[in-house]
Amino acid sequence: MANCKGDDKRRHFDAYKKTLRLKSPEEVKPPLPQDFPVPYLPVEKGWQCEFTGCDYLCVSKKRMETHWPAEHGRKGLTSRDWSPTLVQTFFRGNMLKYFSRDSRSRLAATTQMTPAKHPERIVANIQDEMISQSKLQYVRKIQQKYSLDSVDCWILHQYLTSTYKSFANDDETEHIWREVVPDLAHGNKFLLHGLLACTAQYMIHMNFPQPQELILRACSHQDYALPAFREAIDNPTNDNCDAMMTFAYLLVVYMFATSSANSSDSLLFVANSTDCLQNNSIVPLWLVFLRDGCAMLCDVWDRIESGPLATLAAAWELDTYDGNDLPYWTHFSNVALECSSWSKEEVRIYGDASLLLARCFATMEREPNDSWVTTWKILGLWPMRVESEFMTLLYSRQPGALILLAYYCIILKKMERYWYFEGGSAKLMLSIVNVLEQRWHPFIREPVDLILEN
Repeated sequence: MANCKGDDKRRHFDAYKKTLRLKSPEEVKPPLPQDFPVPYLPVEKGWQCEFTGCDYLCVSKKRMETHWPAEHGRKGLTSRDWSPTLVQTFFRGNMLKYFSRDSRSRLAATTQMTPAKHPERIVANIQDEMISQSKLQYVRKIQQKYSLDSVDCWILHQYLTSTYKSFANDDETEHIWREVVPDLAHGNKFLLHGLLACTAQYMIHMNFPQPQELILRACSHQDYALPAFREAIDNPTNDNCDAMMTFAYLLVVYMFATSSANSSDSLLFVANSTDCLQNNSIVPLWLVFLRDGCAMLCDVWDRIESGPLATLAAAWELDTYDGNDLPYWTHFSNVALECSSWSKEEVRIYGDASLLLARCFATMEREPNDSWVTTWKILGLWPMRVESEFMTLLYSRQPGALILLAYYCIILKKMERYWYFEGGSAKLMLSIVNVLEQRWHPFIREPVDLILEN
């Protein structure tokens, strides 16, 4: 009799259950704020992405660190780009998707920003799929031509997904790095290696998995690229000049990305005094090319200026202020008065370099904002223009040269918006402080305060 009553209840329940429609996982919406937490579901500590329109949640900080470069094109900052929250999930496995107390309101805001059924959004989604397909086709094409393994294909796909954006300053240069450079890399193996080396460094910086493997790949690709690049420099043609120009940019990126304190007295623009014995190797290869690149490519420069990389070539051209209102000029002049032991030639070299640096500061003061700042303009303001004799003074750790380099760190600090120079001005300033005699430290108090105290 009891069993009959139990069966009767089950039949009533089954009949009621049939009136309900089981939603697919895609249709399940987060609960209202007042219904959070949902009873009987585990509550976990998690992280919430703060990028506008992004509703990404996870329970691992490492996953959030990976999410930012993959989805938003740059390294996320713990202090502002994500926040702690409590999360739950209805599903596990492939359908895993977390929700939090305010997921419903964030989802509504995102939907308002990009309506799901809006025709333009549908077109954009289709275009995104087409772009993804084109990336895969490009990777396969490169893989077949150069026999890339799975790790290199992964690195190349990452370049096409987001790394290219980190080299761009505006829509025009973004187009160059997204569309033009991959085509050049297909036809010039040294450029492909340079691209993979820099992208591997980017992935290391952005905390991608397999960091040790990425370090090895970055070094290996750069080692393959450099000899071929040196050979190409000796024989510039209309066919390879654009690739050489692009590689010069990547050479700078790679050098900055790998310049982390291997040596306590590294001065960035000259080799360490313990590393080379001949003056012709004082200036590193990347700076040699930037300083002398126009001469090396003079026969094909018109072709570059009128070709697909015209915007990048234009970045080499920079007019400095030529008036008389020069910041720091008096201070720089007083430095020379403090040292009677300098030769006349040293005084002249220092004077020319200090005047040029003062003009650089004046040029910057006349810019309305920092939108003009690019790596190539910052480098073009001073290190590309000073005499080679000044580099010799810097190599010998001459106090005047070190003081000027310390002030140049103020300009270099504007480059720290780029991942490959993050913390670079502080590293260089610390190197200068370490090798500059104590008696000269009062002359660099201002740049030290600006760079190291903030």
